[in-house]
Amino acid sequence: STSTSSSIIGNIKNYGVISGNSTSGSYSGNAIVAYSTKEATIGDVVNYGTIKGKDGISSYSENRATIGDIANYGNISSIRNGINIESLGGNVIIEDITNNGIISTPDSSGSSIYIHAKYTSSIGNIINKGNIVGGFKSDSEEKSTIESISNSGTITSAFGDGIYSISSKGKLTIKLISNSGVIIGRDDGIYIYGGSNSNSEITSYNNYGLVIGQIPVEI
Repeated sequence: STSTSSSIIGNIKNYGVISGNSTSGSYSGNAIVAYSTKEATIGDVVNYGTIKGKDGISSYSENRATIGDIANYGNISSIRNGINIESLGGNVIIEDITNNGIISTPDSSGSSIYIHAKYTSSIGNIINKGNIVGGFKSDSEEKSTIESISNSGTITSAFGDGIYSISSKGKLTIKLISNSGVIIGRDDGIYIYGGSNSNSEITSYNNYGLVIGQIPVEI
């Protein structure tokens, strides 16, 4: 769905295969994509099958970008970002992401889950009981809030940090990180950064598993 006004995709439940392999067009090759210059919205996505493309699930806007709850029990694979939400001129909202399957990307410039906001970002609960291969990355210029990241599976990145979250000008808050699985980054296991005029924090951090990197946890 592409539009110069609002672009809206409702709820999706997939038991089969959704794939994108086009090589022509600005937003070619994505499996599920909403693009708008004003507001791009994707509802709840439940996947029991396969979603594969340059981006697996992508909401991309020059203003406000939104994705509802994502529950993956199958395979979301991508060349770039498995789950991608970007706002180049506004705010980002993504609800809960629950992964009991595989979310993966082989690209050194991509992430399994990638969130980018020009201004603020609001992220729900990230619950991983499966495999996230390619790491979790979020960056915003202003205030960013993540409700929780709970991992009992594996989160790995061969090219960067296992979990990477920054707010370049505003306060970054992750209310809870709880790990009973494995988090591995080539650089840092977990990297959290708030702008120089603000601060960043993990309100509650509980590790019962392995967090591995050249620096395991850097705030």
